Amino acid sequence: MFPLPRPVHAVLDYAFSLYLMLAPAIFAFGEGDLETIIPIVAGVLICFYSFFNNYDGGLYHYFPLKLHYLFDITIGLLVMTSPWVFGFKDIISKPHFYSGLIFTCISVVGFLPHIRWTRVSIEKAFGQLQESH
Repeated sequence: MFPLPRPVHAVLDYAFSLYLMLAPAIFAFGEGDLETIIPIVAGVLICFYSFFNNYDGGLYHYFPLKLHYLFDITIGLLVMTSPWVFGFKDIISKPHFYSGLIFTCISVVGFLPHIRWTRVSIEKAFGQLQESH
């Protein structure tokens, strides 16, 4: 069972991609530099790979949901850290940070059921760590 139903996740994906594309206008930081380009490109990417996802909002069912969550986490982390990575933290950082943080958290919560946390796999992982030392 998913913590977030797939149709709800699909609506959130498209709504968040639209929000990211409009964020420079909403928060009035549309100067055409990286602080503007990154959220717009991230919004377009989210919309693009959502079209090809295997869920209710996908038009073409190519990507499994697990891969979609990994894309979401990656883009969320990129948007969240972009003011510091690309050097525009003095211009604007809060919309990028909080938008990326929210998107990453929703993605991680959705991704957790896909990870198989069994005692055997955890013991195997720790066993491999102990053998390598």
